[in-house]
Amino acid sequence: MSQRVASTIGIPALAAAMAIRADLLCGIHIALAADVLVTVIAVLLLAAGLKQRRPAATS
Repeated sequence: MSQRVASTIGIPALAAAMAIRADLLCGIHIALAADVLVTVIAVLLLAAGLKQRRPAATS
């Protein structure tokens, strides 16, 4: 289900980012940069969430 939500939101968002520039290649670069930024933020949030769930090691 999360892939469907990502596709439903992500494709129009990237298309809007791409439409900001009249030059097609520059618009594609903006859309790819936005996609990379969102992916990095998601990975950092997931890593932080998983780090909090990990039980403390006992010695």
